[in-house]
Amino acid sequence: MQEAAGSSASQTRPRDGLFSTSHRPLTRLWGNLLPEILLRILRFLHPLDHVLRQRTFKACTLVCHSWSHVAFQALWENPVVRTCQGIAKFERLAASSWVGGTESGGTRGDRVRRLTLHGNYSADRWSLPVLVASAASCCKNLRAIIIDPHTFMPWPLPVVAQIFLKCPRLEAFDLVADIESPYATSVDFWAGLLGRSMWQALGRLRALRLRLPQDYDITGAIGTELVQWAPPPPSSALSDIEAAEKLPKLKILIGGCLDDPSLAAYAARCSLLVKVDLNQINVTDAGVKELLSRCQLIKELDLTSTLITAKTFIALKDYHPLTFLGVGNNPLLFDHSENIGQFDAELVDLIRQRGSKLTYLALGSPKFLVTAEITVALLNPSPRLLDLNIYGLYSLSYLETLARDLPSLRSLGARLSQPGSDYADDPIGSHHVLRKLEGMIPRVAFGVFIPWGKNMDGIDLEVSGICA
Repeated sequence: MQEAAGSSASQTRPRDGLFSTSHRPLTRLWGNLLPEILLRILRFLHPLDHVLRQRTFKACTLVCHSWSHVAFQALWENPVVRTCQGIAKFERLAASSWVGGTESGGTRGDRVRRLTLHGNYSADRWSLPVLVASAASCCKNLRAIIIDPHTFMPWPLPVVAQIFLKCPRLEAFDLVADIESPYATSVDFWAGLLGRSMWQALGRLRALRLRLPQDYDITGAIGTELVQWAPPPPSSALSDIEAAEKLPKLKILIGGCLDDPSLAAYAARCSLLVKVDLNQINVTDAGVKELLSRCQLIKELDLTSTLITAKTFIALKDYHPLTFLGVGNNPLLFDHSENIGQFDAELVDLIRQRGSKLTYLALGSPKFLVTAEITVALLNPSPRLLDLNIYGLYSLSYLETLARDLPSLRSLGARLSQPGSDYADDPIGSHHVLRKLEGMIPRVAFGVFIPWGKNMDGIDLEVSGICA
């Protein structure tokens, strides 16, 4: 049988000397790639969603033997851990020796460039900070760490400072949690070993979100190379002016505790802003108008849960087309019935006039109704739309039309609300609708939309050095 197979293969040999791929397993062709080339190809997967990225890399390890080590290396470059048990297991594995991939020697933890801890850790919130600091200490080449514990438990300052001490190459630090200090004064902390090492580390960062206590002013520590910044609480116009003056290269502003005056401070001094995330920030039409008038390079703007009205949409029609726009849960837009008609009209007009470059759009609230006019408006001028997220009351036929007819769409998130006095979420209905759509349109990934989640990408992947 083997001889017959060999004879058949030789008969199908084309003139250029290569075997016909239809008579040869695909893995044999891809298995001949140099590990360095394969790793560069696999790095195109890093921007994928956490869960999808992990599953894809695991699947790649099963393609063939030559893929296994390289895909395993790509997996370790950018791991995501979602449970406290997973953090403990990660630490044990990170300390073990590394063999294979494009290089050998050292430990698995030495390969980690970006570490993401994203999940519900509420059951172990007391031990979580210590576990995270211990796991990070195993990754001496760590460039970026993103921690979103989904808990309201504050983190001890000494434990957070240990991460900076143990990870000397850190360039991006993003912790979505408040920090408490056991020290009598901030002077006592900054004078100690942990404080001095943390102060020096803050100066070399390019991305930072750190919610220190009120008297821990780090304006003097941050360096001019900072590209991504989340103003720590409490924010005031004076402190934001001081910070903005030190950030001439700022491109990504994550709201933090901003209001109209403090947002104006950054708008006046940070003209290079490209991404502005104001999700759940108390800014109004006036603050957004000031931002748009001073910063002409903005491409991504998240206005979810802000105090804007339809006036902001009018201002956006005079601005250049955005690639990312988030609106939703805005009480002055969605919770006042007298404003809904104006909002729908302005939204449709904005999409028609400035929707040609949109790749990401999120909109809606529990009382938002997806109308035929909005559906038609999305179809015509949005050929580049890759990711669409809708929250509110909608029909299956409208969602199916959008998913089927938007040519570039690859992801559609939906969150269904139940008609009633409070328009509560209907998770069962959402999953039911999404399951139906999955069977109809396989090219689009469907999921439940979380409007208050982080949707705007930062520079943590860039500084980690693993971009394709």
